[in-house]
Amino acid sequence: MKILQCQNEEDLDKTLFQLFLDHLPIEPSPSSTSIALASGKTFLNFYKTLSHQSAPLARLSKFHFFQLDDYLDLNWNSPEAYPKSFCSYFETHLFFKGAIPRSQFFPIFNKNPIQLSSPEKESLLQSYESLWKSHPPEICLLGLGLNGHIAFNEPHSPSLKSNHFFETVVLSQKTIQTNFSNEEPGFTPPSLAFTATPKAICSSKHLILVIKGDSKKEVLEKILNSNKKDPELPATYLLDHPSLFILST
Repeated sequence: MKILQCQNEEDLDKTLFQLFLDHLPIEPSPSSTSIALASGKTFLNFYKTLSHQSAPLARLSKFHFFQLDDYLDLNWNSPEAYPKSFCSYFETHLFFKGAIPRSQFFPIFNKNPIQLSSPEKESLLQSYESLWKSHPPEICLLGLGLNGHIAFNEPHSPSLKSNHFFETVVLSQKTIQTNFSNEEPGFTPPSLAFTATPKAICSSKHLILVIKGDSKKEVLEKILNSNKKDPELPATYLLDHPSLFILST
């Protein structure tokens, strides 16, 4: 584990970009052929910078890309709801900006997730796991939730100890309130998500965990002071990874 303390968010964004380039191979190897992408405000400047750099884009064009998670009960038919999906996030900040080819991105959902039957959801879990194993990530980008969650692995979620690479999980009230605090009256936030488990995340060659803002300093301190995997703090499930980088302000 290597902790990189940055002076401010601008310094963190620059450090993240350089760290990403330092660990991005010129060519994919048979054992590492993809990048696992995180969404959220934390990575907006990173993706913006990436979309304007021709040299890394040339390298990225040879990789495939995964989502780490997305909402399962968000109605894509609603014009208010679809922009809140992480699939929409990547379309807006990567594909439309020309950062990566849409054809090389493996979306979690290819249709409105609320229209999926239970057998279809189970099949989706299995097929996405197979894709991940067939294209193991060279780099996995990660953010940190206020409650210490990674991807959508919430505190005490069964997904933390799952032997599968992907699971359906129930979102905590804290996550729902954080992610949907500014919605219009009448909007029903999602309560379920599809997420990469710690087992999947830790199968990546390099992990880059990025923490911005004073609001997450307390939970980060608890994580770094932990000497074991603590289900109260899901990010502790990453600490024994051989190539973990933690960037914070």
